Amino acid sequence: LVDALSNLPFDYLHISLMHALSTPHRGADTERTRIELVNEVINGRGPLMAVGKVNSPDDALAVRERNIPLIAIGRELLISPRWAAYIQEDRLEKIEYALNLKERDKYDIPNGLWEVILAAEGWVPFTR
Repeated sequence: LVDALSNLPFDYLHISLMHALSTPHRGADTERTRIELVNEVINGRGPLMAVGKVNSPDDALAVRERNIPLIAIGRELLISPRWAAYIQEDRLEKIEYALNLKERDKYDIPNGLWEVILAAEGWVPFTR
């Protein structure tokens, strides 16, 4: 499928995994990550975007070190909207890694999404 998609015109191919650095369980080289194997199939025909538990700057760097040009982050931006800026500004100590439920008002999260976050414990990290 990836090979067929890579033959079509595209801006980027987005591969969403539970963990961007996970390895295959069977049927492939288990010494390399899934995202590396997908990138090999794409073979320079377009950029690949990886997503999945890229929670820290070190996680993002580990993905980039595997020659993946684009990284999507979602939960991290809900928790710490200036995540990327803090990295660029070398202010890593400012990055938050969990929502603080006692400081609900500081987050710009709609009520409906807030309720989903609370109901799906483990999806977005939070402290009570």
